[in-house]
Amino acid sequence: MPRRIAYIFAFVMLCLFPRLLRSQCGGEWLPGHGVSGVNGSVLTTLPMPDGSVIVGGQWEGIGDLPTKNICRVLPDGNIEPLGDGLARYVSALALAPDGTILAGGLGNTTQNCIWRFDPASLQWSPIGGGFFTYITVIRAIAALPNGDIIIGGDFSSQTAPIYHNLARYTASTGEWTPIPLGVYGDDNLYNVLTLLQIDEDRVLVGGDLTRAGGLPARGFATLHLSDNTLTVDPPLAGGSDRISSMLKGSDGTIYIGGSFLDPQSGAVIPDLRTYDPDEHSWVSITPGMVGGFTSLTELADGSIAATGATTFVDGVSCGGSARYNPATHAWSNLGGVIRYQSLTGLGRAIAPFGEHQVLIGGVIDYAGSRAAKNLITVDLATNDTRPVVEVTDGAVRTLLDLPEGDLAVGGSFTHLEGIELNGIGIHHPDGSWTTLGSGVTQDVASSVNACVRLADGRLLVGGFFASAGGVTGSRNLAIVNPQAGAWLGTNALPNGAITCLLNSPDGRVIVGGGFTSIGGIIAGGVVVFDPANNTWQPLPPTSGNRSTQALAWLSDHRLLVGGGLSIAGQTAAFLSAYDFTSHAWTDFSPNANGYIRSLLVLPGDDVVVGGTFTSIRGMSTRSIIHFFVPLQQWTPFSQSFTSGGPNTGVYSLALRPCGDILAGGKFTDTGPSTPTLYGIALLTPGQTTWRPLMGGLYDPYASSTSTTFAILARGNDEILAGGDFSFADTQLSASLAHWVDTCPPDCNPDLNADGCVDQGDVDYLINVIAGGANPTNIDPDFNHDGVADQGDVDALVSVIAGGPCP
Repeated sequence: MPRRIAYIFAFVMLCLFPRLLRSQCGGEWLPGHGVSGVNGSVLTTLPMPDGSVIVGGQWEGIGDLPTKNICRVLPDGNIEPLGDGLARYVSALALAPDGTILAGGLGNTTQNCIWRFDPASLQWSPIGGGFFTYITVIRAIAALPNGDIIIGGDFSSQTAPIYHNLARYTASTGEWTPIPLGVYGDDNLYNVLTLLQIDEDRVLVGGDLTRAGGLPARGFATLHLSDNTLTVDPPLAGGSDRISSMLKGSDGTIYIGGSFLDPQSGAVIPDLRTYDPDEHSWVSITPGMVGGFTSLTELADGSIAATGATTFVDGVSCGGSARYNPATHAWSNLGGVIRYQSLTGLGRAIAPFGEHQVLIGGVIDYAGSRAAKNLITVDLATNDTRPVVEVTDGAVRTLLDLPEGDLAVGGSFTHLEGIELNGIGIHHPDGSWTTLGSGVTQDVASSVNACVRLADGRLLVGGFFASAGGVTGSRNLAIVNPQAGAWLGTNALPNGAITCLLNSPDGRVIVGGGFTSIGGIIAGGVVVFDPANNTWQPLPPTSGNRSTQALAWLSDHRLLVGGGLSIAGQTAAFLSAYDFTSHAWTDFSPNANGYIRSLLVLPGDDVVVGGTFTSIRGMSTRSIIHFFVPLQQWTPFSQSFTSGGPNTGVYSLALRPCGDILAGGKFTDTGPSTPTLYGIALLTPGQTTWRPLMGGLYDPYASSTSTTFAILARGNDEILAGGDFSFADTQLSASLAHWVDTCPPDCNPDLNADGCVDQGDVDYLINVIAGGANPTNIDPDFNHDGVADQGDVDALVSVIAGGPCP
C-alpha cells in the first residue's frame, strides 16, 4: 500500500476509534508509606505480661503495617500483627487464663462478635455462634479464672433464649447462656460499657443502665456468678448515671469513673470515685473535674493513670490524660495536651507499656504540639509524648517538580515516610529525602501551602508558619537554598496565610493568600514580589475582604486570580483578570456560593474552575465548571462532584500531555449510580464521564472525606498526588501517592516517546518503515511477524483503537 494511502487509512481509523491505549491498559497506585500511629480510632487496649500491649479498634493500617482492627505493640516500638486481624472493629479485649486473647466487637446474626486468638498457632477462632437477632457490639469482656467468659454490650434476641446486653459463656459446656432479665438502658443503646471482677463471686457491671435483673438501676449493678443473678445498690447510693470505666487496684481499692447525678442539685457531673461494694459507699477523688475519664489503668508504682476528655482536675490542667497518686491524693498532668483537629481529643484506652511508659489510644491528632495519629506513648519519667510510629503525620499540600527528577513536597506534616522534615523536604528518584534545615516551625495550624522555583534555583516557600529555618523575617514566606538547606527571610510578614504562588515570565512571583498587608504595603490578597531586590508591588484589590486561593496565566499574559470574598458575612467566589499593561482588572463575577480553589487554563483560554461552590450564575454545578474567557461564558460539565461532606470541592487540577484533565479534592462521586472516585478523577478529551483511578485516595476512618490538595502530572504515564489520605486504592500510602500506567512494555504504542499515544506514533512508524530516522530506536516490526510492513501499521492502529496487543 502506498505510504499516503496508509496514512489516510490510519487517520480514519484513529478518528473512528479515538480512545487512547492508556485508558484501556490501565494503571496502578504504587505502595507508599503508612501513618504515624493508626489510620482509625483506638477503642481498647490490653496490657500483656511481657510489657507489650494489644490494641483494638477500627482501622486498616498502623504505621507501615496493613492490619485489620487489632495488633500488638511491642516494647521496642515495633508492630506485630495478630494473624490476619479481624474483619470488624474491636471494642473489647481480655486475657484468658490459658494465655489466649479474647477480642469482642461488632457482629450480627451471621458474623461472630467474640473471638479467641492463640499466640502459639497465630490463629483466630470464634467463641460460640452469632446467636443474636440484632446487630451486636461487645463492649466489655471479663475472663474468669475457670475459663468462663462474661460479655456485655449492646445486643438482644427475640427468640429463646432471651439475651439483654449481658451473657455468659461456660467453658465446660462450650455454650452461651443469657443472664436472667439482663440489663437495659432508656434508649437500649450503649448499655454495658465496662465489667470488673472484684472477687470469686462478683462482677461489677457498668454502663447506661436504667434496669438490671428487673430492678431499677442507675448505671451500675452487680452480677453474682454463683447463681447468675443481678443486684443493684440502694437508691441514690453513689447517684450514678453512666459508668464508663472501672479498675481494681493492687491494694484492693476499686475506682469507678463516669457521670454522676447529684441528688441534691440534680446536676450530672463527671467524676472518678472509689467504691466499697460491701458498704455501698462512694468517695470522690476528682474535685473540680471538667470532662471525664473513659479508661483507667494501674502503673507499677501503684499510681492510677486515666484518659478521656478531661481538661481540668483538682487544680491541674490535664488535656485528656492525668495521673493520680493514692498515697498523697494528688493529681498531675500526664503527657501534655491531647488534641483532635485543634480541639480537646478523646482518649479511649490506656495501658502500661514497657518498663517506664504508658500507651494511650483514642481519637487524637496532636499530643502537645506534636502530631500523633490516635496512638501515643508517654514517658513516665519525663512526661514526653510521642507517636508510637513516626511515618507520615500530616497532609501534603503542594508538590513541585525540580531538575533531575527531584520533587519538593510541602504541607502540614512533621514527618514524611519516617523522615523529620517539618513541613517541607526534597524527595529524590532513589527514594531518599533531603531536609531543608529545620523546616518551618510546627504547631497545630502550621503548613507549607505553596512553593515555586526561582530563576537562581532557590525555592520560595509560602504558607502559615511562625518562621522558617529559625531565621528572622520568615513568617509565612521565606526563601531556601535546596542544596545547602539554608533559609533567608523575606521580611514580608503578611498578616494572613500564603495559599498560592505563581512564577511570572519576568522572574517575579505572584503571591496570593488571605492577607491585607505584606512587605510593608497594603495588598488585598494578591501582590507581586521581586526576589532580586526584595520589593513588593501591590495590585489594586477588588471589592470586599479578598482571599486569593488560585492563580494562573492567560494566553494574553493577563493574570487570572480566583478565590473568595467575605461580604456582609456571606461567602462568595471571585474570578478576575489583571492586565499589567493597563493596570486594570476585568471582573468575571461568577456569583458562586463558595470559594474558587483551583484553576487550569486549557488552549484557547478555556479555563477549568474548581472550588467549593454548588452554583455559578444561577447554574447548578457542584465544585467544577468551564469558563471560556474570550466570551465570558460559563458552561457546566455534564457531571460535577458530590458527596464529600462539608467543604466538598475540587482543590487541585492538572493537565496530562495528551489532554486528560485530572481533578483532586474532597469528593466521592458525581451522583447516584456513578463510579466511586474518592478524591481524584480523570476526564479524557471527548468523553463526558469522570473516571476513577482504581480505588482513589481516601482514609477509611476519617471523620469526613479525605482531600487531595495537590496533583502533579509527570508525562502521560505518571501522576503524583498529595493530601490527607492514608490509602491509595488498597495500598497504604499516607499523604503522598504515586500512580503509574501499566501498559505492557512489549506493546507500548508511544513509539515517538512524546508521552501521547496518537496519530504522531503512526506517522513515526510509517516513516521508520520507509527508511526514515529512528531516534527512539524502536523495532518497526510491531506485530512481530518478522518483517516491517503495512501489517505493523495496521497492528499499531488497532492497538491505539483499543484492540489487543499483537
